[in-house]
Amino acid sequence: MNRQSRAARWLRILETAEGFVESTLQALGAYQQRGGDIPPEGRVLLVRHSSDSIKLAAEADPPIDGTPLAVQLERVIERASNLDPAADFEATFRSLLEAIRDVLPGLRGTVVDDVQSAKDIVTELERSFMVSLTVSMTAHTTTLAWVKEWENAHMEYLRGKRADIGHYRTMRATNVDPENPYKWMPEPPNFWAAEPGPDRIHVQHLIAAIHSGSNMMVAGTGMRSFDYYPEVQTIQYGQWFAYMHAVWEEQFRRQLADLWSRGLPEGEQPFKPSDIVNDFFGDIRLIRNDFVHNKGEVLESVNLKCLGWDLKPGEAIKIEVERMVELMGKFPRVELLEPPSRPATDQKAKVQPRKNMPGSGKTELVDQFQHIISSNQLNKGRAIDEMLQDWINKHGEPDQTC
Repeated sequence: MNRQSRAARWLRILETAEGFVESTLQALGAYQQRGGDIPPEGRVLLVRHSSDSIKLAAEADPPIDGTPLAVQLERVIERASNLDPAADFEATFRSLLEAIRDVLPGLRGTVVDDVQSAKDIVTELERSFMVSLTVSMTAHTTTLAWVKEWENAHMEYLRGKRADIGHYRTMRATNVDPENPYKWMPEPPNFWAAEPGPDRIHVQHLIAAIHSGSNMMVAGTGMRSFDYYPEVQTIQYGQWFAYMHAVWEEQFRRQLADLWSRGLPEGEQPFKPSDIVNDFFGDIRLIRNDFVHNKGEVLESVNLKCLGWDLKPGEAIKIEVERMVELMGKFPRVELLEPPSRPATDQKAKVQPRKNMPGSGKTELVDQFQHIISSNQLNKGRAIDEMLQDWINKHGEPDQTC
């Protein structure tokens, strides 16, 4: 999982821009040595290419007000906007290069963004949320394109118009010389093979993974429909819930806890990540747990508080595209901007701290345990407490001196 960082994204953009601007100035120097100059049309194109990524980054990731890097980044943005294809061409490019080089050391040394407000953190979290969800929902398009390519060629074979296409998709072009892969580049490259191999997958497995059903009509009969939940959606969405839970749990809860701990009265305990509670991300955790620990079947996710999905215990989790789109509109920006509240003293007494169990259990025992919990809609935490208490009662309290 990548660390989410605005500074890291700016660093990649400005390192690339530095190389382009420097090359532009070198090209100008070469023209001038020969007594020439870059043509006006070329200057316009160089201005656009040198400034475009910086302008786009300024829209998407504007500098965080009040941070040490903000002034330097704003200077870079200003000088990128002032690039001049006319008489000041060289001067404005040198000015931009200077500004970029001034800010690069600070960007390279920034591991975590120096945020100034909850809005900064929540904006970064929302960006990670939207990017990861969009990528997850579109990741299958490459597989769809492969299958479509194969089906078109295979249909031509069935019609007797060509030889059959290979039934195995490869990760390397089969018409490239393996001894000298750069000797020549075929046009077009062929990624289909007739024989199985360690880097090949049968096209039928790809077809099965994306199969969502079909409509069938045979002469003399009516229409028949078959609907299936594609395996590829389980793979993609299961991975997304696990990823998004990790991003929230390992990065942003800590950042929010640290931010809200600033300025607390002397002697008051700082907030812990566990103090940052949100029902939306709590629901993501429950669905993630069932994907990761319960074979993708509904167990913990029957207790969703925010999403309002009617999931049935014991059933496979089947999340439609519409529900994933719905997540985008439910991102809890407003709730996340609210400072956490501490429970009252009498409430604290009722809340018992909990922690994950150490070690592991036999697979068949864990499966039986989860089946009983799911079938009877029991509280898993209470069941675990009961097991621990029974074991302690049987074996006695551990030696406190150990």
